[in-house]
Amino acid sequence: MAKLTVPFEEVTDEELKLLLASCPHSWQGDQGFQNWCKALIDAAGASTPVAAPVINSLNPDSGPANADITVAISGTGFDAGATVDVAGTTLIPEAGGTATDLSVLIPSAVIPTAGSVQVALKNGDAQWSNALPFTVT
Repeated sequence: MAKLTVPFEEVTDEELKLLLASCPHSWQGDQGFQNWCKALIDAAGASTPVAAPVINSLNPDSGPANADITVAISGTGFDAGATVDVAGTTLIPEAGGTATDLSVLIPSAVIPTAGSVQVALKNGDAQWSNALPFTVT
């Protein structure tokens, strides 16, 4: 059985031809075909893992204590299942976010006193971003 040497998305025509040529013939029966299918799925699963999300900036990066505030988060790799962690509280982003920008409402109860809290993002695949400080004034 030919083994893919690159991520599935980068398969060249020649490698695809080798993989397709290795498809079992009818004389190999159902088990041969199941093994081939598993190898094909394994090859697809061997692709480059999705990178963890990265937060580049918060806007604003500070705000008053004991007040609701909406913060725009910019970065890369955000997915549709992303949540935002502020000071240990999980918040759901506002609708309309993208892979590089989203907004979240931080309720006053999460930032009741002055100081600094960490803001991080967790994607739906459970990968965490870096954390950036949000200054509560």
